[in-house]
Amino acid sequence: MVVLALGNLGSCPRRNTRWVLGNGDSIRFLDDVWFGEKPLWETVSYALQEPSPSVRETCKMVRWIPPLQGLLLNVDGASKGNPCPCGGGSIVRNAFGIVILAFSHFYGFGTSLLAEARAMCDGIQLALEQGFYVAKISTDSMVLVNSFRTGVGPSWECYRWRRTVLEFMQQYQVRITHVYREANQYMVLHFPSLFDASLNSCLRSSRPDY
Repeated sequence: MVVLALGNLGSCPRRNTRWVLGNGDSIRFLDDVWFGEKPLWETVSYALQEPSPSVRETCKMVRWIPPLQGLLLNVDGASKGNPCPCGGGSIVRNAFGIVILAFSHFYGFGTSLLAEARAMCDGIQLALEQGFYVAKISTDSMVLVNSFRTGVGPSWECYRWRRTVLEFMQQYQVRITHVYREANQYMVLHFPSLFDASLNSCLRSSRPDY
């Protein structure tokens, strides 16, 4: 019935959509020309083969960038779900990439954002206790970075630890930046057991000249 109805429309489809019948007597959906000068099947296949400029993949180099002065604190937090068992850790390195201080800790039940905030708070407090000055903080959580830039807390659950970090940043003029998670691969390689409380660890450089 639909085919017959379209066949009785005469020149209306041809005028509005440039619809050209295959042989002038019958309708062949894929072989007829609906738009432009090509049949429908060729137009569709061409569109599928040619990627759109907006979705083309781009290659970007990601690496750890050392601080110009002072020490850099890299933070990472993770959760097996939101919420689920979570853990986090931090690494303090100098301009030469030498690890000065590092730790990993299991935080129990929570979200990845909570683990990130707690790891950041514990990292700066541990550095202060050990007498190290942190000049810059890097994290792969854009939500947490934006919360410090805008002054709006991301959630109530991490308000306590975020406030401690914010006070530290204001007092010591510390900057916080976002990095891609690939720049935090050191955490993944050296502290893979963030979800095991029995494997909590803390490392400190044995060299006194840092």
